[in-house]
Amino acid sequence: MQLIWISGPSGQMRSWTLRRAHVVGALLVAVMLPMTGTLGNVLWRWQGGQAQVELHAQQQEQLHDINSKLAQMVAQVQMLEQQKNDMLRMLGARVAQEEAPAGKGSLRFQGGPFKLLTGVDRQLDPWSHTEQELSSHSAWARRIQRQWQKEQAALQALPVSWPLQEGFEISSDFGARQDPFTGIGALHEGLDFTADVGTPVRATAPGRVVRAAYAGAYGQLVEIDHGNDYTSRYAHMRKVLVRVGDHVQRGEPVGELGNTGRSTGAHLHYEIRFRAQAINPEKPLMAWKR
Repeated sequence: MQLIWISGPSGQMRSWTLRRAHVVGALLVAVMLPMTGTLGNVLWRWQGGQAQVELHAQQQEQLHDINSKLAQMVAQVQMLEQQKNDMLRMLGARVAQEEAPAGKGSLRFQGGPFKLLTGVDRQLDPWSHTEQELSSHSAWARRIQRQWQKEQAALQALPVSWPLQEGFEISSDFGARQDPFTGIGALHEGLDFTADVGTPVRATAPGRVVRAAYAGAYGQLVEIDHGNDYTSRYAHMRKVLVRVGDHVQRGEPVGELGNTGRSTGAHLHYEIRFRAQAINPEKPLMAWKR
């Protein structure tokens, strides 16, 4: 093929001869250029998609680990809460249960077709749900902590420790028994502890002494007000070591074991009263022993 070019007023002529190879080469270049751009774009998108797939897999693995740890944390807190509530129930206290928030705190089966995120969508982003769940459980943990602090303060004021430290035996339980003097069935409103005369008798919780004197069948008696409608009594003592109005701490000596009042021998008669009604001291003592 020959091309003729005429230019200028002088009519100068130029000619070129195009061979078949030239034409074929030009056509190939014209076709390949757009194809190269398209293939490059496809390759770029494929590589980007693979990276997002790998990132998604890593995120899912991390979320799985977080959910497992979160489930373990919730289970441990609930176990401690149950143990604490069991002890409070043994003391006769009413327990308000704080439920853990609903959420992923355990593994759940899921499914559906996989579709890559096309943008930053917080509604679809699994990390946003995990953050919300962690925030919810953190708030629940803070509520539990505040509740435990209140209950701990109340528990510290309850008469739940032993009035004698060692070298004693329980000689008579709380409840119905045969009266040691008359042999007639009667209600025993406390526990009797046998020990050596002069053994220190100790306050079973912090409180204020409201009675410290001889009190008929009780003999030498100390009564302590612990607040929250709880009081404790220590009877038949040989000697009283406190006065009315004194503030005592748990474990502080309030008297010495003896044999005064209506008693068949040296022992301590110990009572716990709630709203002036005698309750079985063995429940709080066993709870404390745990």
